[in-house]
Amino acid sequence: MLHLTDELKFAQGGRRICYVYPTNTHRCIKVLRPRGQPVRRRQKSAWYKRLRPLSSFDDNLRELAAFEEMKCYDDSIWEHFPLCYGMEQSNLGEGIVTDLIRDEDSGEISQTLREYLKAKGSSPELMNALDAFFDKLIEQQVVTRDILDHNLVVKVESAGLRIMLIDGFGSSDFLPSKVTSLFSSRRKVRRKVQRFRVRYSI
Repeated sequence: MLHLTDELKFAQGGRRICYVYPTNTHRCIKVLRPRGQPVRRRQKSAWYKRLRPLSSFDDNLRELAAFEEMKCYDDSIWEHFPLCYGMEQSNLGEGIVTDLIRDEDSGEISQTLREYLKAKGSSPELMNALDAFFDKLIEQQVVTRDILDHNLVVKVESAGLRIMLIDGFGSSDFLPSKVTSLFSSRRKVRRKVQRFRVRYSI
């Protein structure tokens, strides 16, 4: 069993807490917060949403399923996504283990897009990196949840900047993307990208 401590915590969202993996600093583990527990979430949901299976309220299991579905895409998609290593048990509950994105030069954990823009502002290099990320999503018809600035990280590499998605995997639709047409998937991806650009004026 993994032992997680406050010293290993590096990020926290509304439903999960992220920790550096104890024996591999290039991986992380995400565990559910009390407010993110499936039973609690289902109890607070609308009555029609409570008809869904309990697993649909577990962000880690939904993310794991999304990673499994992504195996059907071209390998080049992993240029912009972390690899997933499955679920592991910790002293704080079961968590999902993925790559921890770090900058090449410093080895520091890469900043989210929100943090990066606040610290360094926009630049042609950053815009080109975002374009490359969005082009790959559209090319491979990778349907995600709404794309948010705190779910993207800016990885600093020797060759430049690379945008990586670290959260918001998988579709929020009732039907999984694999049962929808390629045309429909591409259209959904384009809508997500356009919504992001409008929201953040990018």
